[in-house]
Amino acid sequence: MREYGGYLPLELTPLHSDLASLWNGVKSDNILALNSGRAAIYYALQMMKPEKVYVPHYICKTVVDVVERLGIPYKKYYIAENLRCPSLSLKENECILVVNYFGILDSYIAEYIRQYKNIIIDNTQALFCPPVLKDGVYNVYSYRKFVGVSDGGALVASCLRPLANLQKDTSYSRINFLIKAIECGTNAAYMDYQAAIASFADEYLEMSLFTRRLLLSVNYKYVKTTRMQNYAALHTFLQQYNRLKCSGLGKNTAACWYPLLLAEDISAAMIKNKVYVPRLWKELLNEHFTGTFEYECSSHLLLLPIDQRYTIEDMQYIASLVKRYIVAAMKE
Repeated sequence: MREYGGYLPLELTPLHSDLASLWNGVKSDNILALNSGRAAIYYALQMMKPEKVYVPHYICKTVVDVVERLGIPYKKYYIAENLRCPSLSLKENECILVVNYFGILDSYIAEYIRQYKNIIIDNTQALFCPPVLKDGVYNVYSYRKFVGVSDGGALVASCLRPLANLQKDTSYSRINFLIKAIECGTNAAYMDYQAAIASFADEYLEMSLFTRRLLLSVNYKYVKTTRMQNYAALHTFLQQYNRLKCSGLGKNTAACWYPLLLAEDISAAMIKNKVYVPRLWKELLNEHFTGTFEYECSSHLLLLPIDQRYTIEDMQYIASLVKRYIVAAMKE
């Protein structure tokens, strides 16, 4: 029964009719709205039922945990220094998971689709990369890396098998960090953020009503345009220092971050100046990976913020800090 009266809820103006409006040509039937990108990978594998899955070494450990939880045999592969996955020979009922690293590898996707019959495209760092609607192809997304929500993921495919007894998530217990960040700053709410993410690490649920409502109110055109402008600005300022050699690096893209690979590790200096740069997958920093490209990325790759909170002037400031600390490191 509908409720009437009482206190007023948040005033959220819906700009979109459904989540499918983010991507042209995608319908609601093509989307399974979930609480995380991990959940999307979980259900993609459940629908595919592969005999084996190939997974990159350079990926979050929680993805491997998903594969192990399903009891699917897997094999890991190394990526090349241009971020490409290698050419692998897959059997009929095997699949490969490829990652659109940092959201700059859209141009590789078409090649992977031609090469592999069964494939999961991990677009958790590439929200604006259009999904491929083709049999055997599953596209995975994460919203919280691009907009201010506490959770939210999506599995997009040409034909999604109905899932029985899929429970709906709730988000009210984990949104504290979003409110605290507005009033106290991002760093002050960081521990709350980590706790919120940990709270649904092993839960593979349908997207909460609150998260869905927030996502329908996001101005994605503004988000995309701002990220593209900031990414292009940082590339202009810093490309001469970037040791990452990838064809997608200089393209106009609404990336997750600007990836800057340096010979020196200046992340501590950047964080000291309140430029918070994530270090992805530090578990690869062990002797087993010494000398690999994966080790180099985990130890020396700066992921610089380019999101919709910032302007070109902010990018100039960030670039000036980077240049200052590169010069300082070279003098040591």
